[in-house]
Amino acid sequence: MYFPGYLETRPESNIEFKNMKDYENNIIKFEGEYIDGKRNGKGREYDINDKIIFEGDFINGNQRPKEYKYDNADYYVLEYEGEILEGERNGKGKEYSNYGRRLLFEGEYLKGNRWNGKYKEYDNNDKIIGEKEYINGEIIENDEYKSDEKLKNKNEDNDNKTKKVVKEFYEETDKIRFEGVYLKDEKWNGIMYNKNDNFKIEIKDGKWNLNESNFNIKYLGRNKYIIQDKNGIIKEYYNGYLIYEGEYLNDKRNGKGKGFGENGEIIFEGEFKDGEVWNGKLKGLIEFVRYQKVEFDGEYINGKMRGIGKKYNYEGKLEFEGEYKNDKRNGFGKEYDGDKDLIIYEGEYLNDIRNGKGKEYYEGKLRFEGEYLNGKRWNGKFTLFDYLNRPKFEGEIINGEKKGKEYEDGYLIYEGEYLNLQKNGKGKEYYKNGKIKFEGEYILDNKWTGNIYDCDGNIIFKMKNGEGNGKEYDFDGNLIYEGEYLNGVKNGKGKEYLNGEIKYEGEYLNGVRNGKGKEFKYNRLIFEGEYLNGKRNGKGKEYYDLEELYLLKKIKY
Repeated sequence: MYFPGYLETRPESNIEFKNMKDYENNIIKFEGEYIDGKRNGKGREYDINDKIIFEGDFINGNQRPKEYKYDNADYYVLEYEGEILEGERNGKGKEYSNYGRRLLFEGEYLKGNRWNGKYKEYDNNDKIIGEKEYINGEIIENDEYKSDEKLKNKNEDNDNKTKKVVKEFYEETDKIRFEGVYLKDEKWNGIMYNKNDNFKIEIKDGKWNLNESNFNIKYLGRNKYIIQDKNGIIKEYYNGYLIYEGEYLNDKRNGKGKGFGENGEIIFEGEFKDGEVWNGKLKGLIEFVRYQKVEFDGEYINGKMRGIGKKYNYEGKLEFEGEYKNDKRNGFGKEYDGDKDLIIYEGEYLNDIRNGKGKEYYEGKLRFEGEYLNGKRWNGKFTLFDYLNRPKFEGEIINGEKKGKEYEDGYLIYEGEYLNLQKNGKGKEYYKNGKIKFEGEYILDNKWTGNIYDCDGNIIFKMKNGEGNGKEYDFDGNLIYEGEYLNGVKNGKGKEYLNGEIKYEGEYLNGVRNGKGKEFKYNRLIFEGEYLNGKRNGKGKEYYDLEELYLLKKIKY
């Protein structure tokens, strides 16, 4: 949205200011210190009537160790003092009410919320009538201020919030798996029925107890447990499903054993070591490899996969299919985007990295075809597309370097040579109308020696060895910079423009604002001060812009 300029009405808006003379002078908004583009250190904030509304320390922008509210009585009211991070209360702090006289809360904050500490409630006479404690963001009321009836209701409410009675069944059967009570997502009281063996487990106050003497049981947590029958056979269950049968050592699978799928089918038979598949044949769908679903037909040798496999993402969609060796992609394979089920690469791999011949796709279109080296496109034809599937780059890659043409919105903007993916060597830049913008040599993406043209084809600046005084235009032919250059980038004094209006005037170093400068918006000064590495740094002053004045309804229209 455009707001009216200093002297004219913009064509994009039918709003016209009637009393601009009252605001011809710049209205100060802030003066103080900056670090890395943000208010940091001592400073003052002003309202549009040049009245100080805050004076003190700033941290990382508008963040202050104390927060005040400015009321109609023309004085400040303390609301908060403490630590702030990224504009929000974070860390130790105190919160006040009643013109700073009542301490409401003292403790720790997290992302603007009370997290750990004590909160007090007061009556009209400033007498404490209630006290609450925050623990990890949850409210725990102090019983000292509660009647017996309120305490009874509170305890019942807490029980209802944390406990739930359930009856669970094994999938596609009417056999009960668990019947009882959960407490905070853990089975707390009830009976756990086993699907594969004829026994059941009693759970009381979170402890698992076997009610038959023929078995020994050990609960491993998270609804996983192991049992040992009278013949010494150890079996591991998860939520009642048998997932392993074999040898154990130190509560881990160690030795010979079998792994089972959801339907009781054997998916692995062989040797385990420290809980991991080690040596043996594997076939089927498993969910305990790298915490992702893997469909694999092959074998494990010393803990490493070898054979043909499929890997799925956490949503169960195909991510890769191909050859494995030594637990890594080796040989031919295909990658998928894991969202639209579209192929994004097919070709050769070496130790999990694209290496050798291959093809790369984007939204079903061929992007690159040729050779890869250590995961990098090395030799072949290459095309990039924008979000509308229009060419963004067309050309070839030779020994890892691009050579070709760049496009923007379907228009040619550059053709020439590259080095390390940057313009380097001979090249040409173009305007949207097809006229040459620059022709000459580049060094590391910077214009170095050559002619700069306006959008009508007239030479306006001859650059030599990256030095000179000149002008720079955008793709549409609009002036965006005029000033001094050194080493092919802005250095010295210059001016930036946006939509024909001045945006910045001041000093540059190595292509960025550095030193003293001024910022403008709608041709009005909004900041003057010091810069370092492109950001406000040091002493400076901010001024209200027209948009802020308009929103504050101080300018009539």
